[in-house]
Amino acid sequence: IRKIVNHQEIIELDNKCSLSSSVTSSISPLQVIDEMEFQDNLALLDQRINNVRESLRLNPVI
Repeated sequence: IRKIVNHQEIIELDNKCSLSSSVTSSISPLQVIDEMEFQDNLALLDQRINNVRESLRLNPVI
């Protein structure tokens, strides 16, 4: 059950990350995202990394 939840979380986070990256890639390269959005993206990535770590801990790849 935990494995399914983890993978579902990762998929949801992937969707959020690809959403935010498509938004950021559509703005001009010189435009800076605000601090708040940066922190949000950072938190999302951090959460995603932790989920992957937890997944690997519960289901080690041999």
